[in-house]
Amino acid sequence: MAEHELSRQALIQAFQDAAEHFSEVRSLERKLSEPRYEDQDLLGEGGAKLVYLTLDRVTGRRLVRAYPKNKELEDDFLREATLHAHLEHPNIVPFYDMGLEDGRPFFCMKRIQGDTLQRDVQKHRQNLNQPAVRNDLLDAFIKVCDAVSYAHAHEVLHLDLKPSNIQLSSYGEVLVGDWGLARLSGDEVAGDGAVPLIEQSTGQFTRHGYLSGTPGFMAPEQCKKGTRKTAQTDVYALGAILVYIITGKQPISAKTNDDVMAATLAGEWSFSLDAIPEGLRAVVSKALEVDCSNRYVSVQDLRNDINAYRAGYLTSAEDYSSRRLLQSLYRRNKAVVRIVASALAVLLSMTAVFIYHLRLSERAAQDAKGEAVNEQHNTQKALDLLKQAQAEKEQQGEVFANDYLEESISYYQANERGRYFYSRRYDKKAYQMVNKALELNPDDPEAWALKGRLAMLTNRLGVAIQAFQRAGEKYSIHSEVCEKYRSKDIQDPRVLSAMLWQLLPSNDLRLVHDFMYKTIYDRSLPKEDVIYFIEESLNMRNLGPKPRLHFEYDTGKQALDMSDNKQLQFIFMIKNLPLREVNFSNTSIGHDFYHLDRMPLVKVNVAHTGMNNRLLSYFTGRPIRELILTGCNVSDLSALRDLPLVKIDVRGTKVTDFSPIAASPELREVWCHEGQKENLLRSGISVEKLVIHDDGGQ
Repeated sequence: MAEHELSRQALIQAFQDAAEHFSEVRSLERKLSEPRYEDQDLLGEGGAKLVYLTLDRVTGRRLVRAYPKNKELEDDFLREATLHAHLEHPNIVPFYDMGLEDGRPFFCMKRIQGDTLQRDVQKHRQNLNQPAVRNDLLDAFIKVCDAVSYAHAHEVLHLDLKPSNIQLSSYGEVLVGDWGLARLSGDEVAGDGAVPLIEQSTGQFTRHGYLSGTPGFMAPEQCKKGTRKTAQTDVYALGAILVYIITGKQPISAKTNDDVMAATLAGEWSFSLDAIPEGLRAVVSKALEVDCSNRYVSVQDLRNDINAYRAGYLTSAEDYSSRRLLQSLYRRNKAVVRIVASALAVLLSMTAVFIYHLRLSERAAQDAKGEAVNEQHNTQKALDLLKQAQAEKEQQGEVFANDYLEESISYYQANERGRYFYSRRYDKKAYQMVNKALELNPDDPEAWALKGRLAMLTNRLGVAIQAFQRAGEKYSIHSEVCEKYRSKDIQDPRVLSAMLWQLLPSNDLRLVHDFMYKTIYDRSLPKEDVIYFIEESLNMRNLGPKPRLHFEYDTGKQALDMSDNKQLQFIFMIKNLPLREVNFSNTSIGHDFYHLDRMPLVKVNVAHTGMNNRLLSYFTGRPIRELILTGCNVSDLSALRDLPLVKIDVRGTKVTDFSPIAASPELREVWCHEGQKENLLRSGISVEKLVIHDDGGQ
């Protein structure tokens, strides 16, 4: 009986499922037989088309549908739809569908929920007094470059790039839209056609008209007919957008569109390059060149320079020092060029006179001997001049060699002075310069030693061995170390640290330091390998009576404890660690505290160290909440004004004026001794905040 009841229930459920499925199928059939799209709200009206928020009845999603504004614009509308439909890229507004409804063409696109780049920039500018570069907008700009570069690869030019045509969705999407003026590369006729310009306000005036772009963002070649539009046209617009991202204003503005276009053709910007970060000034200038042949060849080149700026490197648009080297070499050797030319002129003229007199000797045998003697004398003078010129040329060759050597040293030392990054490009440039110096003067031991160091830094240990051997006995340790590690991977921090320990007796600290900088700034290395190398480097540069330094690093807390290391003075190896907490109490650190100046420090303990008033200034502007200054030679706390301090220990300091920290709203504890209480109260710090110890901070 139970089995019969179960079968009956199963049949009833199957019937109900079939009925529901049939109902869903019938509902879908009805939807497919009716008009698919239902326009709901007018989103915008431009000079060329109408844009609606539309419901897709079949899928139930909302999207954007566009129509041509009138019959005359249907050809341009269909051209836009056709070009847009062939562009599929993560940073181009997705194209869904196109068709006819009641005889009118339409196309459908994805609905973007968010702001345009223009609105986003303006909203953030309201609270800023100075131009600033937002990293998120630079990321968005790179994505726009990717989209435009993709379009160019498919021979499509946008020709109307501007902040209002770039959508920033609420979910991090960056999408380039409005391809109404887009043309195929080389489409000269279409490129100069009359395309309606959406009503645009410039200053106090409004203009309706027909242009091939938007004044203020359009390139000079778009301001006059008959000029060819290329990828560099879009590069100009991207440069204008970059200025807008930084300054919040379009690069060229005036009362009327005619004035804007005239200024565009003349290259008269409305902004000052001083408002642009130094690293981007050359990029902006190159992108906004009036002559398109002087702009970036491709959008990808512009994108690469933005990435270079983001990473802290020089951009391709900036001037390199090699050109200055060649110019200086030329200016220094004008005199040598003149001497050599004069000597050759004298030699040629003397030779001509000699030949002339030889011919005369055939006709005048009596005078031949005397003339020959004279010519021999003149020839000897010419040869003497030539030898003198040759000697001066050889001497100048040594000057050239010294110039190249100095240039190589400047590149090599740039790594040591840089402190905030390590450029492998400088090593390669220095290596090229020292090779040129050795071509001109192969007997210079200083140049051979420098080549050996650079060969080691660029992982050419075989070359380094030969160079150090040519440099002399002074570099025998270098040669032996290179020979020992020739077959090993010195890019492995553990192998490298072992090699540097053996290189230390050479006292070549500049080379050791360069290896240290090169490794701590190498982003390709695992974090634990870098931490190991940093600990080894600290031990190398702070040798003392103890066999090893106390070193504790907590990766999770980003905390470093090196307390109670009396021999600890040098800490530059830690400067690339994103430390939040440090404990250097009871160490000998003094000047090297400046290496902490860029760290997001929250807790700092420098008790009984070489901290003083000048070094305390490196903490200005840091988010430090707990600061231990016990026993430090500090008498002025002005550098700590506006710090979000919660706790500070001033025992054993010489401070009498505590007013710089009294106004800190979050201050809860001030550790002091009894003798400091009166000055603390006089400075406005309440007695409830004082934690008094009578040990004097010892």
